Amino acid sequence: MSVNVQVNSGSTATVAGPALLNIKSDRPGSVLIDGAPVNPLPPVAVAPVLSSIAPTTAVAGSPDVTLTATGTGFTPTTILQVAGVDQLTNYVDATHVACTLDVSAAAAGTVQVTARNADKVSGTKPFVFT
Repeated sequence: MSVNVQVNSGSTATVAGPALLNIKSDRPGSVLIDGAPVNPLPPVAVAPVLSSIAPTTAVAGSPDVTLTATGTGFTPTTILQVAGVDQLTNYVDATHVACTLDVSAAAAGTVQVTARNADKVSGTKPFVFT
């Protein structure tokens, strides 16, 4: 759910349930969530470290395969890339992310898998289509 709320200086807004809020303030540190100041600076992306992937192979033309990556520095916005193409990635936790590979039209060969946080990219791991 997305909510647009206009709050005047010194006022309070309460939103129940999960919601996406876009908050703008001309006074850094003046926005509080659950009583704690919101950091006015955007988070700095760190490069994820890709330790392993599983599986490491799939038969070209077979049904979809769930590819799970293990490493460090994963965030809810981490994207797995296969052969340089962003995949719809599911965040599991800070050490695991996963995506579903459509291997039905894949050609035999080796592609590289990486993990990306914004413009920071991990090292590669090979994935082989047989």
